[in-house]
Amino acid sequence: MRKWSDICAYRCVIHITGWEVERFLNICKHNDILFTDVIMDKTGVFATISYKAWKTVQKLQEKCQVSCSIVTETGLYPFLRKYKKRVAFVVSLMVCAGIVFYSSLFIWHIDVEGTSIYTEEEIVTYISDSLVPIGTKRAAISIAELEKTLRMQYDQIAWITCDVEGTRLVVRFVETVEKEEVTTFDTPCNIVAVKDGIVLDLLAKSGTKLVNPGDEVKKGDVLITGVVNIYNEYEELIETNYVAADGIVYAQTKYQYQQAFPLDYTQKRQGKKKKTGITIQLGNSVKTLHQPKLVDGYEQVSTTHTFHIGKAYYLPFSVTVTKYYQPIYETKTYTEEEARKKQEQLLQTYIADLKKKGVEILENNVTIECKDGECLASGILVVREIIGAPETFVIPEETIQKNEE
Repeated sequence: MRKWSDICAYRCVIHITGWEVERFLNICKHNDILFTDVIMDKTGVFATISYKAWKTVQKLQEKCQVSCSIVTETGLYPFLRKYKKRVAFVVSLMVCAGIVFYSSLFIWHIDVEGTSIYTEEEIVTYISDSLVPIGTKRAAISIAELEKTLRMQYDQIAWITCDVEGTRLVVRFVETVEKEEVTTFDTPCNIVAVKDGIVLDLLAKSGTKLVNPGDEVKKGDVLITGVVNIYNEYEELIETNYVAADGIVYAQTKYQYQQAFPLDYTQKRQGKKKKTGITIQLGNSVKTLHQPKLVDGYEQVSTTHTFHIGKAYYLPFSVTVTKYYQPIYETKTYTEEEARKKQEQLLQTYIADLKKKGVEILENNVTIECKDGECLASGILVVREIIGAPETFVIPEETIQKNEE
């Protein structure tokens, strides 16, 4: 990247012609004249030198029988000389530069990244209303205090970082990952069936299993009992222990699925009648330039355009354009193909929700039919899922007395 001193330096691009150009260049080198961007063509040599060196070149060109002429001039001085009659333009340019520089000392925009639990609008509104109002000086913002306050306000967020980038405050969220709760029982309990089904697999970690794969069970049946009987070598009961039964029982179960919707539906679309409202905001001051009348019953869509330089330097000026549309409602009818496609999408969404819960689909016996003005999907889904859940029980009183003795 070029330095400002190089950009503002007064330089000349000269054209050298004649018979002894090489001798002339050697003499210039001997006199410490620096040439840059040297280009040779059929007409001669083009080179860039400082304006101070140009005065020396004018004296040396006569000795070598060469001709030197200025092609163009660059730098701050030629620029000011060129536009010296346009004082108003130069002053306006300097004023604009001053306004942009002064505006860069404040926060004019807030961005939120990495959140799905909370909406961006909700977080931006909270920050701008309670913590960092729009127009706050960048130097007055304590990043550590801001992060601490946000972590206390949004306790479902694992980590929050805040950065000031130009005139933009960027808040980045890292959400917590919900861990599956594991319920453990210290008191004696059984594993019982929470629904009807046919046992497919069973793993008893503690307790005594009462069913085997292939057995048909009903809701409430004990699958793994917390009563553990200990027998001697003669198969005589010598002791009974009561433990918290633990294990996993997979069974084949059924889900009754039914979903219906009418073939006739109402569709909303934007009408031809449209109105536009324009609002501008300068800093914290809002001014309405145009607000249409009689917009009751109209729907509105607002778009805000904030002026900025690059991605980091937002300016305190924005324009909000609000479009007002008068909605039109039309009654339409699904074709049989459209209705079946929609029902299939609803069914797949239902199946996807089951899979998220660990349910495996074994058979899909759902049928779709359209009749009597509606589309009906009904049938049975045969699945494989966990049906065992812990259920505490009371230890017999005589057993407690015996253990105390």
